[in-house]
Amino acid sequence: MGFAGHLSNRSEKLRRPAKHFKFGLRFGTRTLLRTALRAGDWKIVRPKPSAPLELYHLGKDPKEAQNLAASEPQAFKRLSTLLAAARTEPRPLKSEGKAYWDEP
Repeated sequence: MGFAGHLSNRSEKLRRPAKHFKFGLRFGTRTLLRTALRAGDWKIVRPKPSAPLELYHLGKDPKEAQNLAASEPQAFKRLSTLLAAARTEPRPLKSEGKAYWDEP
């Protein structure tokens, strides 16, 4: 199969790594922090800090109209685990005067 055949073959999907997003929306003097993670066609999002997570399949629902958190428990668990791991704080560059890469 030539290069053009790969471009037109819809059964072959390119694998993309999961991407984590954290962003704020300003409303006057308030900033609403949101966090989201996309993995393939799936997207999990927390629309505001106190809200529950929402799950969407962007391939079937690009406008994010139907929250699938309850009806797709396996996808919800997988993406919520990825989101929790993505939200961990990085370790400090320096600890007690040493950079972490200098540690044995």
